[in-house]
Amino acid sequence: MGCNEKVKKLIIVSFFVTLVVVAVGPQTIMGATKEVINVSFDPTGTIDLDVSPGVVNYSTVENGTNEDSVSLTLYNNGTIGMDTDINTSATTDPDGTGDLTLDPDGQPGEDLFSLKVVDTTFDGNDNWITAGGVELDNNLAGAGGSGTFEIQITMGPISVDHGWQTIDVKLTGTAST
Repeated sequence: MGCNEKVKKLIIVSFFVTLVVVAVGPQTIMGATKEVINVSFDPTGTIDLDVSPGVVNYSTVENGTNEDSVSLTLYNNGTIGMDTDINTSATTDPDGTGDLTLDPDGQPGEDLFSLKVVDTTFDGNDNWITAGGVELDNNLAGAGGSGTFEIQITMGPISVDHGWQTIDVKLTGTAST
């Protein structure tokens, strides 16, 4: 083997050693390591839904009429934005004298009634309240956000005097996304 061949082999071996050192990296040679810390958190906020007044009383509602709306104010006293849905049960039966049934399209037939949300602040859309629920607003601001809406009753023809009827209207607030 000549001197040139020894130099060539030395260069090739040096090249491979250098390649291994670069591939393995200085961390292995110098003992350096790398750690990853996973940080998890769950941001929270509160929703505090209030409505005023808390009771709507139409008193006597005539057969086959639209009654004036009652104005209500919805408040979010929480710390985050709130989406609000409004719904009710499908029938009334406070004293066992007979049910009136909710008509969800605003055209109540016999022994039916409809409730309408008249939106005066939020998206400007009026919606008939259904047992399944309708959206009242999106992203009502926290820390004192408020808006107004009205509930209007429409009474279809009645077959008999049903006496006082009561139905609960439920407002449900969820965190805005």
